[in-house]
Amino acid sequence: MSLQRSASGLANLKLFFKVDQIVYCEGGDSLTAEAIGQGQGDDETLDVHFWQLIFANFGSERKTHFKSVGSKQTLMQLADLIIKHDIPSVFICMDRDHDFLCGRQRQDHRVIYTRGYSWENDVFDPEVIRRAFFVFRNANERSMVDSENLIKSGHKFMREARRFCEYDVYFVQRGMVAMFPRDNPMRPIALVPKKAPALNVVWLKREIAQRGFTKKPRSALSISVQDVQQHLFGKTLAKYVYHAVKHFATNGQRRFMGFDDFLRLSLTRFVDALRDGMLPDQAQYYGQTIP
Repeated sequence: MSLQRSASGLANLKLFFKVDQIVYCEGGDSLTAEAIGQGQGDDETLDVHFWQLIFANFGSERKTHFKSVGSKQTLMQLADLIIKHDIPSVFICMDRDHDFLCGRQRQDHRVIYTRGYSWENDVFDPEVIRRAFFVFRNANERSMVDSENLIKSGHKFMREARRFCEYDVYFVQRGMVAMFPRDNPMRPIALVPKKAPALNVVWLKREIAQRGFTKKPRSALSISVQDVQQHLFGKTLAKYVYHAVKHFATNGQRRFMGFDDFLRLSLTRFVDALRDGMLPDQAQYYGQTIP
């Protein structure tokens, strides 16, 4: 199918789905423009769930259909297509990654990025982590201590991750293999029985040394501790939070929910925190970004 026909199919899909607009996001299997133009896609992914919540809280009342259509590369191609053919009813919603730091972003109101590296970065604010923790624990003196220790553990993780996050941006900007493995988000996390999860600093230092670096390059971006949450590889952040909440909520004494279920739970707590006015940075960003 030609790009022109694919563009025509995209433009007409709102009629097929009987909506005002369509949002395409990451997740699910990667599809061709032809398949997407025929209405294929997955509407049960976590990415879809996140963007549905964002549009419900910050968007207009226009009826919207959401589809996951695969990888970031697929979405970038779709973005180029809707911009070139000026399709007003289609929006592309995707993770920011390091695009803005590498000058790779698409500048168009129909192309919407997460505020942080990914939606996980926007969700896993300390306020949301605390709220997720208290789903599993009653509020009492001991749980309050465990909750504070959970947040302190997260602060330590961010402090230790800061310089490795700087390396991650530096490597990605230069087309090198990223510091945090995109295909193995658990690799930089150390799990020791009966201990809180931690950053695997030994492994990360060894990786840097093997690449011939003894200190951070002068041209590398400086990231503050406060901004690590925004720039850290999102899937590694999510894995850390999952295991940290599991550790402090259960003390290793009982079974815990699966990772995907925990993400869905956290999304509900994220929305609660937004509505309670506890996430002003995320609220301001999406309030200004969502049409």
